[in-house]
Amino acid sequence: MDADPDLRIKLLEEVGFDGVFLYSQYNPQEYIDKLCNSNLSIETLHLPYKKFDHGQLVDSKHVNLLWVDSSEADDYEKLLIQEVHFAQTYGIKKVVAHITGGSEPPVMGDSGIRHISNILNICEKYGIDLCLNLFLH
Repeated sequence: MDADPDLRIKLLEEVGFDGVFLYSQYNPQEYIDKLCNSNLSIETLHLPYKKFDHGQLVDSKHVNLLWVDSSEADDYEKLLIQEVHFAQTYGIKKVVAHITGGSEPPVMGDSGIRHISNILNICEKYGIDLCLNLFLH
C-alpha cells in the first residue's frame, strides 16, 4: 500500500487491526514514528535479507552471507544486530530473520551458526524472540 502514513494507519485502525508486522528496510522513519503514536503496536520486525544501494536492489540473496566467513558477513551480522537494537528501542518483542535465500541455498556450517548465535544472544538479552525462516526450494 503506497498510501501516506496517516491514511495507512487510519485504515488499519478502522478495519480493526491492533498491531502490524514491520519491515524497516521498506518503511521510512516517519511512518514508524507515527505508528508509535497510534493505537497500533509493532508486533514483529522483519530483519533485512536483501542488499540495497541507494534504494536499488543489488542482491536479493544477501542473507546467504550468514554462511560465509568474511568481513562482509560480519558487517551483515552487525546490521542485523542493529535492527535488533531498533526492535528493542521500539518495544518490538519478535524479529523474523531469513537464514537462506534463493533456489540454491548455501551449505550450512559453523560460520552461519556463529552469526546466528551472536544475533540470538542480543535477542535474549532484550527478551526478543528470534524467528528463523529457512527457504528450501
